[in-house]
Order: sequence, then C-alpha cells, then structure tokens
Amino acid sequence: SAPPAPHVGEISESVARRCSALRGLAVEGGTVVSAKMMSSARSVDAGLDIASQQSSIATKQDRPFCRVETISVPTVGADIKTEVWLPVDSDWNGKFFGTGNGGGAGKIVYEALTGGLARGYAVANTDVGTHSIDSPDTYRFAVDRPELAKNYAFRGIHVMTVVGKQVLTAFYKRKPTNSIFAGCSGGGYEALGEAHRYPDDYDGIIAGDPTINFVNLGLAQGYRYVVSNRSAASAIPSSFLPMLAD
Repeated sequence: SAPPAPHVGEISESVARRCSALRGLAVEGGTVVSAKMMSSARSVDAGLDIASQQSSIATKQDRPFCRVETISVPTVGADIKTEVWLPVDSDWNGKFFGTGNGGGAGKIVYEALTGGLARGYAVANTDVGTHSIDSPDTYRFAVDRPELAKNYAFRGIHVMTVVGKQVLTAFYKRKPTNSIFAGCSGGGYEALGEAHRYPDDYDGIIAGDPTINFVNLGLAQGYRYVVSNRSAASAIPSSFLPMLAD
C-alpha cells in the first residue's frame, strides 16, 4: 500500500536543513544571526497570550515554522533587528506580510508575527532600530542620535521589508506572489511612511489610525517629565500607586 501522506506542516529533514542553512546569509546591511525550526508559535518565549486570541487562529499557531533573526547596520550604532517567520512550504500562501509596530514602537511585536503566520504568510516585524522599548519616554531615544531617528522615521520598516523578501526567497527559492503591509497607530504612521518613501515595497498597504502630532506629543511628554521631576516633593510617591490603580 502507498505510504501515508505527510501531515500538513510536518517538519521534514530537508526543510530543517534549508532553515538552518539561512544562518550567516547576507541581507540588506547585515546578516542572519539565527535560523531555527520551531514547532509552533507557543514555543517562542515572548510572553504571547495565544489563549486569548481567536480559537481558529490559536490552533493554526501550532504549525511549525522557520524563525529567522537578522541584524542590519545601515550605519555604526544604528543597528536594526528584524524577525522573519517562514511557514513550511505546504502552509505558505505564497505571499509576504510586513507588519508594523503599535504605540511608540521600539520592540519586536510577536503578536503580529503569530497572526501573520497563522494565516499562512511569510511574515516580518522589526524593532525599527531605536534601541528602545514601548513606553511613555520612548521618543527620548532620538536626543542627539539622528541615525536612530532616521531608523524610526522611515529606515527601519524599509530595511525589514527588503530583508524579509531576501530571506523568504532564499528559503522558498522563489519570490512572493504578493506583498502587503499592515499597521495601526505607530504602525499606521509606518504604513504612510512606506507608501510615501518606498511605494514599490508593497502591492498593498493598510494604514490604521496613522496620524500622530509629534510636536504636541513631545511637548506633553516633556511637560509631564518636568512637573514630576521638578523636586523631590513633586514626584509621585509609590504609596499613591494603589490609589491610582483603583
């Protein structure tokens, strides 16, 4: 009798070898620093709350994939980290999905990667090279660091896009049939930046809540900092935290 058909998403030795072979691959301004097969998104220790997501999507996140981590250095001290998640061939829909950051950006958004992976995309996300985290003081990263400001304003997402396509082409041995980008809030701002500066990067772009008044935002952040740090007496004591939480 004929052997049983392989399970959809099954990791073959050849797929595993193709994944690991990506390590050291030269990409836009840098290289692939890690390439590993993962059994599912649940195996990525990134604080993912998969159980809270749609059950159909959560189930599909159990599919195996090749997790690729890259570092690009467009200029000294302005490195950009990107992750590209590649479904196995039988799960890939043939398309590339670039995803944006929310809020102030500055970190890999794993929820965006898992959502794209579950829908069959080769998906990418980046820390946009700010060396920062998503917090009220995020934009202080740009003080006297113009190259990091360039990363945030436009370069980070473009580098992620170029890197993502390079990695998936090396893995699947063919280019994507279609490329799309989607982001909201900070990601919506990134989406408009892509459309304006690099219109050939994507076939389609979705920009949610894209407008940000950076002047007002900066003034508001600066005002809060000055008021709460004017003196020891002006600081909000930790004893107030329970009241604020309530």
